Amino acid sequence: MDEELDEIQHLIQSGHYGDADRRLAIALVDYPGEGRVRGLQASLSLYRWGLFGQLEGRPVDDPRLLDLREQAQRHLDAAVALNPDLEIECLLTRAILEFDYDQESALALCREALDLERTALTLGQYANCLGEARRFEESEAVFWEAAEVDQESFVNMVNFGRQMVRKEPPDLWLAAFLFTKATELTPESAEAHYRLGDCYGSIPGHLEEAKHHLTLALSLEPTERLAGKIGLALQGLSRGKGPRCKTQSAIFERRWVS
Repeated sequence: MDEELDEIQHLIQSGHYGDADRRLAIALVDYPGEGRVRGLQASLSLYRWGLFGQLEGRPVDDPRLLDLREQAQRHLDAAVALNPDLEIECLLTRAILEFDYDQESALALCREALDLERTALTLGQYANCLGEARRFEESEAVFWEAAEVDQESFVNMVNFGRQMVRKEPPDLWLAAFLFTKATELTPESAEAHYRLGDCYGSIPGHLEEAKHHLTLALSLEPTERLAGKIGLALQGLSRGKGPRCKTQSAIFERRWVS
């Protein structure tokens, strides 16, 4: 059972939400009293909630977001009731669900999880919350620490890159490196290709790369929602000339694997 649930957790963290959903439906029947199954359901609802909100820019009171948030909370409560040992996962999930409503409480929950266990998961979650609070220098430092622990966390790669795009001024070279890593780890992820294409679109001299990844993202997820976002991204592509990012990528690569 543990091996099977580990595989489902990997599917969720690597962005394979559809496969994870199907596997979880079977696991819920096979292991109805297993708290970790409900915890994974909470994680899946949580990632979908975050993805839906971030990619579409929906307000926090959007009915679909509220429904996904309620699903995550319900699964989380069931998981804790069945297995109190899921304390760290529950703290992190509550931190994310809390963030749009009380940032300081969310950061406190992340620090509480870190005090229990310093892993790529707890570090990455704390780093992302710091970034959402616009504390970008702290966020970047913690993300690099998380990378030292686990260099293959899809979620951390995407969130790290996303925060580097949001910082002022944005660190587009680092973001492009991270999104590239995410596409290499999970080449079928529409989110990773969309973010990489959108990032390249802001870097002069990378017009073709931007078009390639945005088009690929739409082929992987041919939905009206994503088509609209990619259409806007294609319209705003930078057509100026600029330096290639090979030198910067080499520097980041050396730090990533060190």
